[in-house]
Amino acid sequence: MFAAGCIGLMYGIVEKVVVFNPFSLIVNSLLPMHLLWQWNQGRHYQKYKDNKNEGKKGKAIFHLMLATLVIFLLHGSWDAALSVASYLMNEENAIVNGEMYGGIVLGVTIGLDFIYTIVTFVITIKTARKQKRESVEVSETNN
Repeated sequence: MFAAGCIGLMYGIVEKVVVFNPFSLIVNSLLPMHLLWQWNQGRHYQKYKDNKNEGKKGKAIFHLMLATLVIFLLHGSWDAALSVASYLMNEENAIVNGEMYGGIVLGVTIGLDFIYTIVTFVITIKTARKQKRESVEVSETNN
C-alpha cells in the first residue's frame, strides 16, 4: 500500500510537469492526491483479494470496483476541477467574474480534497496498525 502510494506520488509530479500546468503542480504539492488514491486503491485491491480467497464474491466485486472505477472517477474529477478553476481564473477569458467563479470551484475542490485527505490518512493508519498487530500475533503463534 505504501509502495503504491509512492509510485502514485511520483506519477502525479511527472504528470503535472509534462502537462506544464504550474497551478496544478502547486496544488498537488499541497494535497498529494495521487498518493492518497494509490493508498486507497491498494487497500481496496487487498480487500478484493482477501474476499475472493474467502469466497465472498459480492464483497470482492465491490472492492474491485472501489479499487478501479471509483479511483478513476475521483482522479478525473480532480483534474477536471483544477482545469476548470484554472481556466476561469485566467484573465484572458471573457467570462464575467471568472476569477470569482474559479476561486469558488478551487475552494470547494480543495475543501473536499482536504476532507478526503484526512479520512484517507486515518484509514491508512488504522489499516497499518491492524496489519502490524496481525503480523505480531502470527509471529508469536509460530514461535
